[in-house]
Amino acid sequence: RPPGEDDLFLDPSVVSFLMHQLPPDDEDYDHEIANLNHGWNLPRSQSKDRRRIFIPVSDQFGASRSAFSRPGGGNHWSMLLWEVSREEVSFGHFDSSSGLNREAAVAVARKVVDVLRVSNSDHDGCRVRVVERKTPQQGNGHDCGVFALGVAEILAAMPFGMEKAEEELQKQYDERGGQGEFAIRLRRRIGDDIRRLAASK
Repeated sequence: RPPGEDDLFLDPSVVSFLMHQLPPDDEDYDHEIANLNHGWNLPRSQSKDRRRIFIPVSDQFGASRSAFSRPGGGNHWSMLLWEVSREEVSFGHFDSSSGLNREAAVAVARKVVDVLRVSNSDHDGCRVRVVERKTPQQGNGHDCGVFALGVAEILAAMPFGMEKAEEELQKQYDERGGQGEFAIRLRRRIGDDIRRLAASK
């Protein structure tokens, strides 16, 4: 299915802002967190609404503020899927390099839950739990971003819930060429889409 109204894809720059330019002691912290909550349209307390949020994760998001300020940082991307419902808050981490970004994913998960709590007390005090999900693995040191996009595309076409995510990911990965072709085909398609959109303007 195409991405539904319950899906949100966060811009990496927004995640970067949240992680490194909005510390809890910032005088505008509460105001900025409330703005993000409103913009993300998160479910409110006692709501039956569900929301699924795709969060690109860079290893740099887990770095210290001083390390972040140095140019040239960041070597790996992965995808964090955040599912919010009245019953639970679930995080699934899909990493094409064997959990390399786990520390950063946990840090991001803890921070975005602060955004949820502005308007939703259902999950106050809940422990933030990030589950490492089995993910097709890249065969080199530079395809992480393409894999993260491919994972998001496959998961966005699935119903809410991560129960069958790993099985479907592997199935789609194999059908799209597996180790030798998955990243190559997706990169080519992204290029075609960019050229098509540029030509239509």
